[in-house]
Formats: sequence, C-alpha cells, structure tokens
Amino acid sequence: MNRLRNPINRQVRLPAAFLLLCASVALLRAQTLQITSPADGSTAAPGQSLAVTIVDSPPGAFQYVTVAGQNPIGFVQGSAAPPYQLSIQIPVHISPRPYALTALGVITPGQIIYSTPITIDVERPDAPVSLDIEPGSLGLRIGVVGILRVIGTFPDGSTIDLTQSTLTAYASDTPAVATVDTYGRVTAVGPGSANITITNAGVSVQIPVTVPPPISILPPQMSLYSFQTQQFYAQLVLPAGTANNSVTWSISPALGSVDSTGLYTPPSSVDSVQSVTLTATSVANNALTASAQIWIFPPISPLTISPASVTMLAGQTQQFLATITNAAPTATWSISPPGAQSGWINSQNGFYTAPDPIPSPLTVTATAVSVADNTKTASAQVTLVPSASVSISPTSATLYASQTQQFTAAFTVSWDSVTWSVTPAVGTINSSGLYSAPSLVAYQQTITIAAFGAIDGYTAYATVTLLPTVSSAITVPSALTATPASVSEIDLSWSASSEPGATIAGYNIFHNGTWAGSSSTTAYSDLGLLTATQYTYTVAAYDTQGNNSAPSAAVSATTLSGPVISGLVAWYNFNEGTGAALHDSSGNGNNAVIQDTNSSGAATAPTWTTSQYSGSALVFDGRTSAAAPDSASLDPTTGLEMKRVWNIHPRKYPESHLIAAIYQRNTGTNGTAMPEVC
Repeated sequence: MNRLRNPINRQVRLPAAFLLLCASVALLRAQTLQITSPADGSTAAPGQSLAVTIVDSPPGAFQYVTVAGQNPIGFVQGSAAPPYQLSIQIPVHISPRPYALTALGVITPGQIIYSTPITIDVERPDAPVSLDIEPGSLGLRIGVVGILRVIGTFPDGSTIDLTQSTLTAYASDTPAVATVDTYGRVTAVGPGSANITITNAGVSVQIPVTVPPPISILPPQMSLYSFQTQQFYAQLVLPAGTANNSVTWSISPALGSVDSTGLYTPPSSVDSVQSVTLTATSVANNALTASAQIWIFPPISPLTISPASVTMLAGQTQQFLATITNAAPTATWSISPPGAQSGWINSQNGFYTAPDPIPSPLTVTATAVSVADNTKTASAQVTLVPSASVSISPTSATLYASQTQQFTAAFTVSWDSVTWSVTPAVGTINSSGLYSAPSLVAYQQTITIAAFGAIDGYTAYATVTLLPTVSSAITVPSALTATPASVSEIDLSWSASSEPGATIAGYNIFHNGTWAGSSSTTAYSDLGLLTATQYTYTVAAYDTQGNNSAPSAAVSATTLSGPVISGLVAWYNFNEGTGAALHDSSGNGNNAVIQDTNSSGAATAPTWTTSQYSGSALVFDGRTSAAAPDSASLDPTTGLEMKRVWNIHPRKYPESHLIAAIYQRNTGTNGTAMPEVC
C-alpha cells in the first residue's frame, strides 16, 4: 500500500514545481524594455549629448533602468522609476562609425532584462580635407586578405580613423584581381594589378594592389650565346598545405636542353637569332604554368677598336669606338699603365682624356672588353707627346717704311710647325717669318706679330713699332689752336708746312700722344670725345714720299661740359662722309666702327653719299652695320631705345640713307611717357 502511495504522491508534486517554474519564465518574458528615441539608425556627432527614451512593460516592473553604449560610449546613470528619459554622452574623440545602444532593466537583484539594441551612426559634421591610407599599397597572394586603415585629416588639424565610417566608400577597379568590402578588407582574387579607391565626403585617395601569379619564372627573359648557360628559377604561390611545390621544366622548340633544376644550355651553334620558350609547370596542379623567353645569338665576331692608334697632346680628348658583330656594341674600357700620368678613360663609353701636363713621352694602351663575351677584347695605342711651348725671336723691333725684320719661332717639340700673322694688317709677313713694313708710314704705330703652333696651338707674340721718317726739310706746323665745339668735339687749325722741292700730302693729328686721324687741309675736327675732358694735341706734316716733320708744339683744350641730355647714351650724326669711323656726339665716347660686306660676304668700305643732302649720309644697303665697344653707359639696367631717325627714303632710293640717330636710356615703365629728345 505504501509503495503504491509514494509513487502517486511524487507524480502529483512534480507537475506543481514545473508549473511554478513556467510561471516565473512567463513573468520574465512579459516584462520588456524598448528604446523609442532616438530612432534606430539615427546620426549623432562626437561630443553630442544624446537623449534616450526607454519604455518598460508592464509599467513600473523594473527596479532600475539604464542604457549602455558600445565601447567607448559606455554606461550612463540610470533611473529607478519611469518615465525613463536618460542622457548619454558621445565622446569627443571617437572614431566615426555605427555604435549599438542597449537598454538594461533590473527586476530583482541578479535578474536583468536587455532591450533589442538600436544603432546610432556617429559622424563628424565637417568633411576631411585629405585621406591617408595605411598601408600605401598592398601585395597579396591569391586568397589572402589585407586590411586597410583610413585616416582623415580635418580642417582643425585633427586626424581621425575613418575606416568604418558609413561615409567611407570602397571600390575596386578590377574585382577579378582584388575585391574590397565596406570595412576596408581587400581580398586577392586573381593575378594582376588593381586599384582600390577610398572616398569620404568627396575626398578620394587610391592605393594599388598587386597580386602575383601563382607561378612565375625568374629571369622572365634572357639573351644567350652558345657558350653560355642560364639558371632559371620558379616561384610558386600555392594554397597552404599543398603537398608538392615543385615544377617540371620544358622548352619549345627543342633547341638546347633544360634539366630538372631549370638550368638551360643552348645548342652548340646557331646560324641566326633563335627564340626558345621555357615553361615551368606545377606538379601539384599542371594547369598552373609560367613561361620565360630565351633568345639565342650566333657566335660573336672578334672585337675591333677605332681608331687603332692616336697621337695626343696634354689635355686632348679622344672618343674610342668598339665594334662587334652579333652582339650589342657595349664594352668595358681600361687603360694601361693605370694612374694619373696615363690620363683617364670612361669605363662605360671609351671617352679618353690625356693627362695635363705630359712631362715625358709615354705610350698608353686603351683596352675594350665585350660585355656580351669577355673573351673578346681589343686594344688601341695612344702616343702621349710631351707638352710643347713656342718662343719668338726677337720679341720687339722698330722699323721705318719698307724695312724688314726676320722673326723665328722655336718649339720644345721638333714636329710642330708655325703659321704667322700680323695685327692690324699693316705690312706683310711671309711663311718663314719675314716681316716687311709698308712703303709709307705716315705716323707712329705698333703692330703685333704672332707665331702660332699649327699642331699644339701654343702662340708667341712680338711687337713692331713703325716709325715715320722725320725730315728736317719739312717745316713744323705752327700756330696750332684747339677750340672746344661741343661736349664731344674739339676743332683744330694750324699754319701750313712746306718742303723745298716736294709736296706736302697732309697732316697727322695726335691727341694725348695717340694718332687721332689725318687731314689734307690745315683744319681738323676731333669727334667722339668725352664730355668735360681735356685733350692735348700735336700735328705733324708728311709729304708724298712718307717723310714726316717734327711734331708741332702741343696745345690743350677741354670739351664742353653741357648741356648733356639726361639718359642720352649715344648720338650718331652720320656726317663723317668717309671712312669706317662713326663718332658719338653724346659726350659718352661710344664711338662705333662701321662694317660693310659685299654680296660674297667680303669686307668692303662703307658707302657715303651727299646726294639730296646738305651734308653726307651713310648708305645702308642691307649688309651695313655699326658696332660700338662695350662701355658702362651702354649697359642700361632698364632699356635702350632709338629716339630719332632722320631722312630715310626707301621709296625715293633703292637704299636707305641714314642721316642721324639718337639713342636714350629708357628709364620709364610701361605706360609712362618718355621725355622728348631733339
């Protein structure tokens, strides 16, 4: 009886305990929390205080309610009684991205109810000015994932991680090579190159992604000769756990051979350039192959150098050239004996420079070695000649009309020869160095004799002073007067000279001891002088035989000091009427020399004309020019302009006739009127 009752009693108590448990679970399920504000997916800014409203069911079922944000937002101070309106602070320094908010309610100690989370998107209200990506590029094997980190720089100078910002977009231009998800995770898909573009609020940046093929050959191409071999290597990028990472090697066409390690041996000889394709095939997956290209060249011809020999002086240079058939014409160069006394050669291009100086004779060997085949060499001989110099004897001489002087040149090396010249071209000098003075020397002057080494270029100089023959039979010019005429002109006059039984041809005028010109009359205008400057004059007469009188007594005069036009640098009147001198009337002394050439380009005398003019004019025929020596006044810092040109008649005459020209320094600026010069 008892055995029967006890089982029955146990059966009655078990359902009661179970029903009590079920009632507790049902009570918990009936109590809920819900965040009603902000709405799911709302946007908040860093530093913002966010109002959160929580609704409980049934009302008042919770002893304490709070809200928690995903790190780093954290918890807030909760509330023990409804309504549950809380405030949660978004940190100022927080990475922009979505964050979860969850409400928590305590029913009894140890019994906590969680709401369904909502998401808030934390984003800065301002846009970044630039984006930096870490890393700056990716090299990934197939199947490998690379992680990008996006750092934005904002107008206030702060930098923020924008990798998971909802405003950051990722795109791959070649998904077949690499893909990217919304979290910046790049997955290598296939071999090749791709670019990942990252954009945030209109600012973009791009990084390259390189995915190597699963198998490749190094080197990918090679040129060989029959005497050479080449070791090739296979690089495999196969999935982890692949049992066999080896390859098999093959060639097509069957020219030469390749062993199991990738060592290729060309055939013993070919008649022309041949191409061979070397292939490596994966043993684990024979669908994976890679190829390299091999070019086989015919045998190389002997190497030659040009020039084969050369004689050189100190500091001279020589370009040597290497020639070879069936190979690139590249060689490495060296000289023997080495050292500074042998000069220097560029090891890459064969450009040789002789030493300077060369103290004694030396033979240098320049050697070229073919880069393609170092058994092919050739040499050239360089004969270095000691540095030469030349001397001239005598170094000076004084001659009268029609006299001669023998000059000789001596060189430190016997093989050099000499050429002679005279400057200016007064008198002549022949190939043996014999100088002949002109038959008429009207005034004292100095010329230069030059002996020029035809081979080494060294030059020596001598001077010759040409003196007129002074005859006491010619009376000395007297009553010399000098009268300033302008800032650039002094006019001279004197009494005529005479000579019994002879004719006076003219007069030589000297200012400050230098010949200034000649006159066939007893008057002379010295032009092109410096303003406010004193000049001392003498005059000597000469006859038709070239005999000169003694110089006259000296007189002095000073050019006028004004008026001088401001900024005027040159004033050419073109009234000389003869000769090649063009005098400056500005007082700056910028006298010019007229140059003219004929149709063949040979120098000719300038052409002057008096036709249609009260004075004279220079004819510009298209080949006429005038040049003044450099001077400080002709080096303006701002500009130089022609202010006046008179009497040009291109329609009346086939040539242009230039009467006068004035040049003035341009001291104005654009748009500024310049002063008139009359």
